Amino acid sequence: MELINYDFESAIEGGFAKLFAASNIDLRIADDIDEGELPDECVLLELDSGGALGEQHQNAAGEYNHYSGTLDLTIRTPRVSGDQVAVQEGFKSRHTELVARTRQLLEEIDSADITANWLDRDSYTVSGAGTTAANGIYVRNGSSAGNAKYTLSSGATELFDLEFVNASPVYWQIYDKTESEQLYKVESDSTIPPLTGWAMAEPGIYAAMDGVDDEGINALIPFVSGNTYIFSAWVRSTTTGNKYAGLFPFAITESDTWQFFSTSLTAGASGSLPISLGVKGRIFTQSDWSDFKIFNETTDETVAHWPLDEQSSGSLDGVTAVDSSGNGYNGTHDGGTGGLGAPAGSPAPTLALTQNAISPTRIKPTGTSRENDERQRMTTLSYEIQFTIT
Repeated sequence: MELINYDFESAIEGGFAKLFAASNIDLRIADDIDEGELPDECVLLELDSGGALGEQHQNAAGEYNHYSGTLDLTIRTPRVSGDQVAVQEGFKSRHTELVARTRQLLEEIDSADITANWLDRDSYTVSGAGTTAANGIYVRNGSSAGNAKYTLSSGATELFDLEFVNASPVYWQIYDKTESEQLYKVESDSTIPPLTGWAMAEPGIYAAMDGVDDEGINALIPFVSGNTYIFSAWVRSTTTGNKYAGLFPFAITESDTWQFFSTSLTAGASGSLPISLGVKGRIFTQSDWSDFKIFNETTDETVAHWPLDEQSSGSLDGVTAVDSSGNGYNGTHDGGTGGLGAPAGSPAPTLALTQNAISPTRIKPTGTSRENDERQRMTTLSYEIQFTIT
């Protein structure tokens, strides 16, 4: 599992800066160090984001989402008696007051503070994309047409961009950088990515069954006992209810609506399993298909993949559905028609964006140290911190 690269420090530090500013405390973070001489009175924050808290802390997309680190806050005040007068009653000195208020701020962070201070616009999570590789955390990466651009990466390799396009009309898009292909778009002049309303950018390919004599793709697929297989496809059906592709079950919950299915089964015995798609109206009656894939989860290999890229028009009776995985498990259409399905602008109903919050979940004090020089009093409060991407 790869660790998502993220500038945790800036996001967390920025949240603390806003929290302290609301209490009229001058908090300085790493970005401030090179901006000139620090004021005599301030609180310095130093954060080390550490690493992931084990593999058990992962989100639905499989990325690590819970981290630990250390946090040090150094309270600095001048050692001049006239400047040591506490602002609030009950404190003997300004330094003692700042130390106490800093401790209080860290110990009393609640959900309202997190919402106000740690909502982050440098990261979005994409989920529900039919192209499953496009799901994941998109991190701010430069700009596009005057707005921030976000990129999903694997290590140092940039895979997908979430970006603004200044066309007529203007829109946001999810762009596959490896295939040079626009996958999804939504018309919007928003300066930040819209969370909903996304649609497939280009027409897909489909095979339509009329529900009478059609069988769609028929193929014999070899199965190994004990291995788990996953069947996946985008489907739009005119009927609802429980359906099957061979032994793979699907539940159509909405008619005439695109749904992405990824369903699995474990083979009870070795042998060849017939896969039939669209059999005489019983399976996906009058369905529109994008492509179909069978994946062996046990061996981490694609068994068969029928992209339908040569079946975009005319009768499909007798046309071979070519297996692009190279394994040669070709199927044959029996009736039905092919065409361009899911026209540009058709909804991608499960695709959504979530604006990430990178927020503290636990702050535990670990120590206090004090140091004075001839000009200043300094107290450092040390903490163990845990934070999460939500």
